[in-house]
Amino acid sequence: MSLRAGKLEEAAAAGLEAAGAARQAGDGIIGGMALSVRAEALLQLGRLEEAQVAIEEAVELKLAANDANVAIALLRRAEIRAAAGDIERAMADAELALSRAKSAGNIEQTARAKMWMALQAVKSELPDALERLKETTGELEPIKATLRPSTRELVEQGVSVLKARLSTQ
Repeated sequence: MSLRAGKLEEAAAAGLEAAGAARQAGDGIIGGMALSVRAEALLQLGRLEEAQVAIEEAVELKLAANDANVAIALLRRAEIRAAAGDIERAMADAELALSRAKSAGNIEQTARAKMWMALQAVKSELPDALERLKETTGELEPIKATLRPSTRELVEQGVSVLKARLSTQ
């Protein structure tokens, strides 16, 4: 809850503490989740190197545990890699997140991965990025109301970016 409340230092510390407890209990899924939350808090604090360390371990733990929700950590790693300027690896993580979300049948995570990739393609000025964003917003707008607030916001961001880009053409 600290992360959602904007208490980033508290969230980072709580994530570290929870990861330690999960490690002692041998629970890779909870440990990975805790480190993923820690990584997000550190990213928001601008502590990119620490965020990278936390998210790498989170992804390793979640993959080793065959966690059905690994897509969340993979997308978080994509965000951190993009913030570090490593767009190629960020997009590869997002592709893997999309694949894992689809395999798990998780509509929410699938939608999030698709929109994240479409927005990142536009930011990175990749070929056909605007068309990709147009297709993705067209696909996700009809289900937007069923999505969690954070994913809904991402879809709305996609719609806004698309409108802004189309108005300047």
